[in-house]
Amino acid sequence: MLNKNLLVLVDTTDIRLDKHLGRITDTDGIGIIDKNQHKSSYGFFVHPLYVVDEDNGTPYGIADVKIFNRAFESSGETKAEKKSKMYRIPIEQKESFRWIGPCISSSQSILSEAKSITYVMDREADIWEVYQGIPQQGVHIVVRSKTNRAILNEKGERIKLHDQLSEQQALGAYVLDYKDTNGSKRKTKINVKAGSCEIIPPKHKKGDNVKSMYYVELKSESTNSQGQSLHWILWTDREVTNMEQAKQIVEIYCKRWNIEVFFKLLKSDGYDIESCQLEKGSSIRRLTLILMEAAIKVQQLKAARSGDTELQVKDVFIPQEIKCLRAINKKLEGRTEKQKNPYPEDHLSWASWVIARLAGWKDFYSKKSPPGNKTFVDGLEKFEFLLMGYSLHN
Repeated sequence: MLNKNLLVLVDTTDIRLDKHLGRITDTDGIGIIDKNQHKSSYGFFVHPLYVVDEDNGTPYGIADVKIFNRAFESSGETKAEKKSKMYRIPIEQKESFRWIGPCISSSQSILSEAKSITYVMDREADIWEVYQGIPQQGVHIVVRSKTNRAILNEKGERIKLHDQLSEQQALGAYVLDYKDTNGSKRKTKINVKAGSCEIIPPKHKKGDNVKSMYYVELKSESTNSQGQSLHWILWTDREVTNMEQAKQIVEIYCKRWNIEVFFKLLKSDGYDIESCQLEKGSSIRRLTLILMEAAIKVQQLKAARSGDTELQVKDVFIPQEIKCLRAINKKLEGRTEKQKNPYPEDHLSWASWVIARLAGWKDFYSKKSPPGNKTFVDGLEKFEFLLMGYSLHN
């Protein structure tokens, strides 16, 4: 990741263990996730920093991860009491510090040699301390707005952000390709507004200075079949003074969907961690970390299937695994050119072809049916079994 422009996609997912709670003998590391009038859900939370290349989307791995749980029983406090209490507690002692601490520490350690870093977050990260604490030289943020914040406009007037946007003219319009909350591909024409302002600190942060930021608003001209329109407001410290820069921020935020794909792979679309049969909460948490590493490998192989990635085989597999892959490749290749592995042996695309073929994929060069997550999950599982036999024999 040396001298690379990186996007770090940051989000939280929950691992729900309700269906198997009765067989869990040790609930250490497990707690309540949410509660409504009908029932409570139990499990724990996973908060990773998922790193991809800004220029070509290559997944590099996880820069940091926080796994945490809440108590099994609620405190009994009202929402008003909780809110008042939270104002008095330093951000470092709050659960929400997960949006700040790991970003700051990773930018100063494992990602410090990157050319630039942009942390990309959803509405839950619309927190004053995120804007105040993360941006610095070479380290940026793109965060979707949740709150109609008080700002100082270019004239120095105090105004609400939404009021400022209502008075602005659009920079332009274009057709945006994006994925909705269900992962379905969509196209819609959007109007784009952008500008700069100074965010005023919230009332309980009166001693803080204002924070200079740029904002980008996109709003679709039409609604979908449910009568909903696309409307995002994005905060960033990256310069936005024209339409091209605004489009770049929108495209960066759209790439946040990759972490949703990662979560789906960890749960319903691959490893199904929520159905594991372990009996200890701490063991399930450790298994989650192992499966996260496997899920990253799946995403890397998937990114390499077309031959576009810069990743090498040695970036993903250790020497003994590479030797085993070579032996398997010889067995899988057919006699005709179409049945042979078309990629250089040192390129990850070569290994991607081998793993997909192990899972039974046969649609050579087909752009209509490339191997997907489940194919690579199945292929890696079969590879692990073959690797054990190969290691014993050699």
